[in-house]
Amino acid sequence: MSVPNPKISVFFDGECPLCRAEIDVYRNQDVREKLSLVDISHPSVQLPRALTQSAAKARFHVMSNDGKLMSGAEAFIEIWRQLPKWHRFATWAALPPFLQLIKFAYWLFLWFRPTIVKIFLLAFVSSTRG
Repeated sequence: MSVPNPKISVFFDGECPLCRAEIDVYRNQDVREKLSLVDISHPSVQLPRALTQSAAKARFHVMSNDGKLMSGAEAFIEIWRQLPKWHRFATWAALPPFLQLIKFAYWLFLWFRPTIVKIFLLAFVSSTRG
C-alpha cells in the first residue's frame, strides 16, 4: 500500500520574471514532487478563499497540505522544508533570530522589488543579445 504524497501549493506570479526564475530553481530541486506550483497570472486559476489576487501578487504565498496559508519568510521556509537539499537550511531558518532576519530581508526585497525586476530584465535582455 502506497502512502499519499501530500503537496504544498506554491502561489507565484508567472508574469514576474524574477518570480519565474526562482520557481524554476524550486521546480528543478523538487525531486520528491512535493510542490504544486500555481501560476496566479492565469485567469482560470482558483485561489483559496483566504487569498485574493492582489494579495497573491503583492507577497509570496504557500498553502501547506493541512490548509494553513503562509506568506513571506514563512512561505519560503515551508518550501525549503520540502526540498531535500534545502531541508537543513529550513530548520535553521525557522529559528527565531534567523526567521526575524529573513522577514526583514524579505521586507527589504519587497520595497526594492520593482527596481530589482528592472535590473533583472536589463541583465537578461543584454545577455541574450550577445
